[in-house]
Amino acid sequence: DDPATQYGAGVLSRDGGHVHVAFNDDVAAGAFAATARTYLAERLPGLRFNVRVYDGLGKEVLSEGGATAAVQLADLPVFQVCTASGIGPAAYSERDRFLSSAVADREDAGQSFQAGTGAFRDLVSLLRPELPGYADPARAPQDLEELAGGGGYLALIHVDGNRVGQRVSELKDSARRVDWLAREAAVEAFFHRMRVAVRAALVGALQKVFPDSDLARGEKLRYQLLMLGGDDLLLLCQPVYALRFVVEYARRLATQPLPGPEGEAARPLSVGVGVVIAPHSLPFHRLHQLAAGLTASAKRAYLQTRDNDEKRPPERSVVDWAVLTTSWGLEPDVQRRAYERVDYPTGDGRRECLALTGRPYFVLEDPGTPGRSLARLLEEAQLVSAAYAAREARAARSKLKQLARDVAGGRLWADLRYREVCRRLPEAIRGVFLGRPGPDPQRPCAQGSVWLEADADRYVTHVRDLVEIVELGYLGRGKHGQRGGAGTASPQKAVALNDEPTGGGAGAGRTETNVPGGRLVRPMGRRQAAPARRPSGRRGLQARAVLRRFSSRSSCWRTCTPVPVWET
Repeated sequence: DDPATQYGAGVLSRDGGHVHVAFNDDVAAGAFAATARTYLAERLPGLRFNVRVYDGLGKEVLSEGGATAAVQLADLPVFQVCTASGIGPAAYSERDRFLSSAVADREDAGQSFQAGTGAFRDLVSLLRPELPGYADPARAPQDLEELAGGGGYLALIHVDGNRVGQRVSELKDSARRVDWLAREAAVEAFFHRMRVAVRAALVGALQKVFPDSDLARGEKLRYQLLMLGGDDLLLLCQPVYALRFVVEYARRLATQPLPGPEGEAARPLSVGVGVVIAPHSLPFHRLHQLAAGLTASAKRAYLQTRDNDEKRPPERSVVDWAVLTTSWGLEPDVQRRAYERVDYPTGDGRRECLALTGRPYFVLEDPGTPGRSLARLLEEAQLVSAAYAAREARAARSKLKQLARDVAGGRLWADLRYREVCRRLPEAIRGVFLGRPGPDPQRPCAQGSVWLEADADRYVTHVRDLVEIVELGYLGRGKHGQRGGAGTASPQKAVALNDEPTGGGAGAGRTETNVPGGRLVRPMGRRQAAPARRPSGRRGLQARAVLRRFSSRSSCWRTCTPVPVWET
């Protein structure tokens, strides 16, 4: 194993089963490939391999794959597992893959569907002329990575109707006085009207969120409709469009009432929606499982909206979502109990419980309901994204992301941190993070709070949810975002987690002051001010004790940007 000597002979790299070799011309490269193939057949019969030859510019000019010449009994398809699904015996050997009959049939059907040559009668095929972008087979993405685009993340949207079975039972009960044939006709009228409403809402929402005019020449579609049946829907798309689609879909459903029991007014169909956003490399079965769990969470929240004197909940759509940046994800309930709930004792003997997320949310706004809806969160996220795009230094992403982390430090601490951050924000977005604005409209942050009191000693905040929606446009984009968050204009720059924006505005530089038990990162203006002087004497000892005590409880004290404790 002598890399230096091998490099002199043209062997550039060897790693596991890969070897890269350089030659003076393509004749020598082809001869080496043929010799290697013969050698492998003699020494490693049955080994599967692939040979690629590139020219001097890095363009692939030859690609050959397959098995070595010596065929073993285990190489027959019936003795292999399907390499596409990972389960079941294979039936066909295709290039360097073994495929089962079911997978091969689905691939053939998918290719025929994309090419527009098959005579399919499923709902998606029948709606195809109305679906934006589906008329051009060349725009269809070939795999999940291509659908994800440059960001590498996907959103899976799982939709299920609320109380459809109960509504049908109520319809049957109200029609018991008539004969069974008329009763069945009433049920079928309900289902037909529901199917029409779902399809019209789906097509309208897709045309609104994914218009053909937004696609550049040669760009692939940003969504794929996977399943549509009755009140169920399964859709894949890029993350920045997912929540906007949910709002448009629910808004259109709310305008199409469905027939109800005799003597009652028609009511629209409401839905429970689960959205999971994750890397495209996450196993799809796990992605679907998480999306179904989020849908169940949304439907449970919908059932809890019924008042004591109401026979049924109001028909309002509810959404729950999760953003995963790791290779796996916990169930929604487990995730929130472990990481999105804070419970601590207060000085007067009480205990405060903080919910760090407001999810699940109602999809559409209702003036009579406290708190926020997803539609309002998207509007507020658009304001924040516009401040980012305008390169307003006071709207630095790092400050707001730090605020989203600071809400875990306690109710009063989060309000103090927001009042400090609020002074540096543009006026247009100062109030969007408040759960309870102050009484003075001109000074919303003076006496307001980022918390909304849900019950006695129980508080909830939407700060993390709003920041998370804004950050969807930066998922996987590296230093330079390609598309803006929340379906808005493209961000000019994606700043790292704890970076301050470059440029001459406020926060252009920073000075670090080391304090026992923590580090105070102090934002500076254009002129570099001197580091804050550490207090001395008894006052200094008290300040250091406070920092030491809190830094052991919450990591948000270690890398924060507050006014020094001894000045507060």
